[in-house]
Amino acid sequence: MKIQNILLSMMAVAGTLLTGCSDDDAKMPANPTEPVAVKDASNDIIYEVNPRYYGQSNCLAAVSADLDRIAATGTNVLWIMPIFEPGIQDAIGSPYCVKNFKAVNPQFGTLEEAKALVEKAHSKGMTVLFDWVANHTSWDCQWITDHKDWYTQDASGNIVSPPNTNWTDVAELNYNNAEMRAAMIDAMVYWIDAAGIDGYRCDNVDGVPVDFWKEAIDALRAKRSDFYMLAESADNNYFAAGFDMKYGWSFGPALSDLFNGKASPEKFVKTSLDEINSLPEGKKVMRYAINHDTAAEKSVAALYGNDKAEEAAMALAMMLDGTPMIYSAQEIDYTGTIDFFGYSSKTFSSEKNATLARLSEAYRATQSQRCGELWTYQAGKAVMFARALGSSRVLVIVNPTSSDITVKTPIEMAMTTMTNAIDGSVASLPVAIELGAYEYRIYYK
Repeated sequence: MKIQNILLSMMAVAGTLLTGCSDDDAKMPANPTEPVAVKDASNDIIYEVNPRYYGQSNCLAAVSADLDRIAATGTNVLWIMPIFEPGIQDAIGSPYCVKNFKAVNPQFGTLEEAKALVEKAHSKGMTVLFDWVANHTSWDCQWITDHKDWYTQDASGNIVSPPNTNWTDVAELNYNNAEMRAAMIDAMVYWIDAAGIDGYRCDNVDGVPVDFWKEAIDALRAKRSDFYMLAESADNNYFAAGFDMKYGWSFGPALSDLFNGKASPEKFVKTSLDEINSLPEGKKVMRYAINHDTAAEKSVAALYGNDKAEEAAMALAMMLDGTPMIYSAQEIDYTGTIDFFGYSSKTFSSEKNATLARLSEAYRATQSQRCGELWTYQAGKAVMFARALGSSRVLVIVNPTSSDITVKTPIEMAMTTMTNAIDGSVASLPVAIELGAYEYRIYYK
């Protein structure tokens, strides 16, 4: 049975929704008639690191020195935002405005330091992804001087920026040109030998033809068969080109809507699971509460309410299928927005690091249960779901509101002994569980 049909069935047969803490909240949440088998459960955690948060110079060496702290979050996949030499002409400071695909940003350091960073990450068991920008270059890229025909031009022969964007700092590449495609693939393959990387997170995948991605991925995997590819796209069509993972574009907005009272828990869960169900066998989707774009566009308060709410949102990003991603800014105490263009030394919060570590531990401790059958529940304002694998269980409850609420424990788990995955305590679950504002619980056995 499809997930959406199960959810509709649940809504039809459920009792009164639990909306507060009164004695009227006496009925157990309704269970779907058929549990759903989960294909797979990810064990990876991605960390998006912004080297520009490490000062005005020697950024790569500083990231290397910080790897122990980053590893403490539980990550095993390090995504490094673009390390390449950026453009200056008509530029606005974006790391996605690349002047030279085979050169390291001088403010970041040297090629040797880039290679040393990758090697140190490998020594800690991390897979390393560089951030690749295939759609465009800076206006002072040598390709413009030497190969004007490698770029998209208007009727007057002028090179243009990508259409339907405000990206005036970059020039769009022409993928009808075979020489340009070959040069781009050559640059992509270069970093396997030059720095020993394990894969790419590919920017604006939709702005480049699918057939190029197939050609590029074939070339990369001819060099290294297990080369990993993450697409910044919601389109499943890129999986056929060889991508391993895509962005969960619908998850982030749905998560924010949930915490802002614009979407019900049922709608949020349906959006999330519909996206998971659409994946081809063996393919993955990346989930996050915050990334570099959202952090630059909206404050934590606008996205979720406050830091505590963002933590609860991250719990859902961790536990509701997909592969979770942590962004550098989530470990920084800041108000308002935080851009990813500027170079400045940021102070990373040990408290936030410890919080992310606890969430990661809960995620990993429940991997086997997350491979099991899925139950979702109507629990008023709370998001509540469980998984079962044989006699093992994991129960996740999240309060996305600024008010205290009470939810009824699913009958099959009430009064059973389970472990709190966040603090490690073991106790018999009560019939009703009280949750404070933005509080969450993860139990397993």
